Amino acid sequence: MANILILGVKVPFTSGGQEVLVRTLCKELNARGHNADVVELPFTVFPKESFLNQAAMWRALDLSTFGGKDVDLVIATKFPSYYARHPKKSLWLVHQHRALYDLYGSRYSDISDDPRDEALRRMLVEGDRKVIGECQFVSGISQNVVSRLEKYIDIKGTALYPPLPQGSAYKRGESEEYILSVGRLCAIKRVDLMLKAMPIVHNVAKLKIVGTADEPGVMEYYKNEIDKHHLWDRVEFLGRV
Repeated sequence: MANILILGVKVPFTSGGQEVLVRTLCKELNARGHNADVVELPFTVFPKESFLNQAAMWRALDLSTFGGKDVDLVIATKFPSYYARHPKKSLWLVHQHRALYDLYGSRYSDISDDPRDEALRRMLVEGDRKVIGECQFVSGISQNVVSRLEKYIDIKGTALYPPLPQGSAYKRGESEEYILSVGRLCAIKRVDLMLKAMPIVHNVAKLKIVGTADEPGVMEYYKNEIDKHHLWDRVEFLGRV
């Protein structure tokens, strides 16, 4: 039996796939006879200059011993949890801070070509390279995630796909004439692209959207798009399922 800490990053008042992954991993490790628990620190993307401080908070933690029990393994999950120190550190990467990498230069990144932003980006990219390089095992939740890791900081990882919840309950059935979108409703998920495409999709097809908004103004934007394209008879918001 090993004492294992899973390192999670929590944005207060939001919940998404990373939170599900952390809870599920902890539950499964405990079910297999290990003593697992979760350590989370809050995270905010504003102001961007705080990224260094937030990484330093993880770096400053002593994760070696708690309650007289030595910690045998820590599993980091996303930026900046992998800045934590531990001799037995592994990574199951959800994602790095993508605004520094594949989203850099797009409307989804607030890192500009301003010299101060460039300096911040260089420090964080070099920091990622160093601290992820400390991990004894590097993996990611998809091939796309580990491919980005190798492309941008030259570290190879293994794709370990999370199991689907209630995995045995999924089965093939008859298809119906709708498109299903599942996820948080925010700009980066680009649900608006589906809304804008619906006018050129055959009018028998409907769009069902599962998820809740976690950005101010996003639902108003979606509703404006639906109004503009007269789509209320074809688009349905189902909330959290």
